[in-house]
Amino acid sequence: MRVLHLSTSFPLHPSSISGIFIHRLLNHFSPEIQTTVLTADSREAVHALEGSYRLQTFRYGPKQLQVIAHEAGGLPAAFRRSRWSALLLPIFFISMLLHTLLAAQKSDLLHAHWTVNGVLAGLVGRLIRRPVITTLRGEDVNRQSTSVLHRALLLSCLRLSSAVVTVSSAMYKGLVETFPNYASKVSFIPNGVQDEFYAIPIGRSNVRVTLLVLGSLLPVKGVHLILSALAESIVITKQWQLVLAGTGPEKERLDAMVQQYGLADQVAFSGQVPPGEISNILAGADILIQASYREGRPNAVIEAMAAGLPVVGSDIDGINEVIIHGENGLLFPAGDVVELTKQLKALIDSRTLREKLGRAARQSLIDQNLTWSGCALAYEEMYRRVLAGEMV
Repeated sequence: MRVLHLSTSFPLHPSSISGIFIHRLLNHFSPEIQTTVLTADSREAVHALEGSYRLQTFRYGPKQLQVIAHEAGGLPAAFRRSRWSALLLPIFFISMLLHTLLAAQKSDLLHAHWTVNGVLAGLVGRLIRRPVITTLRGEDVNRQSTSVLHRALLLSCLRLSSAVVTVSSAMYKGLVETFPNYASKVSFIPNGVQDEFYAIPIGRSNVRVTLLVLGSLLPVKGVHLILSALAESIVITKQWQLVLAGTGPEKERLDAMVQQYGLADQVAFSGQVPPGEISNILAGADILIQASYREGRPNAVIEAMAAGLPVVGSDIDGINEVIIHGENGLLFPAGDVVELTKQLKALIDSRTLREKLGRAARQSLIDQNLTWSGCALAYEEMYRRVLAGEMV
């Protein structure tokens, strides 16, 4: 079975986390699945990660100007950071369309990741009569409620795809309720978790409680709320340190807040963490904080839970479907600094509570069999069904 994966985010060098979950998925397919990945080139030299797939990139401009794909926050964030980059968009999509058309001729099935890629793959699939599966992630479904353009793209994706997969149950429910005529095409397959995270010992012996934020520094991630909670509370002791592991456009603003609040000795910007080092940074942390306003089903939360860390997360779709407040983690209303402070204080003050919630978090994922092997098996079954004409 020959499958072409189309994505605008994919790790093109060992330190990249762009689309790392796709790389992990592909490495768990059975040998009968022959996989090719088609993705955009970048301004950096390509040093492909070791994987059981063939990597193919397409150019859309001079090397130094290829800044649209593989950036934190995806295509929309890239355009916000550099308005002129939108001028490359026509060349980008024409190049992607032509390369997809050529690569698809040698494939039995196309698997696109994110809405825009699903629409493009769907058009190619119609032209050369190849079935298309599209996986929707993060903002794919969230944006359609506030953007006519995103809603139109999502509807086109549903029409052109043989099957559409969401990575969270909330996204599945929202998609089915919004587009009931296409409900039969929609399925829910959660991302997996690397086995190495489940092997991390539970219970830390840090001198100071280590709080961790893992992911891109974007406004939607609400990292500024965490700094406000830690700085403005007089009830939280100073027996903690905060590690911000990620990069993004919020870095300058957050650094200014750290200086303003006098937290320079307690807050560290560690930069982007290479995929191979994520388990190490989780092993050294006591608490993960995810203060996002919107999410799909954040990998950082799932990986932290597998590592036996208690998570303090926003009570939003995608997070509250894996965290049950008080049982395997703690939740607070998105944007509520007072409640965030309350939950952080409870965990900082009690190692017993941290370990109790951490153990329950790991067990809840084990009970759901959340592994990349299980995720790959679910996709393989879908591939067979689509090729057999059972899903149209």
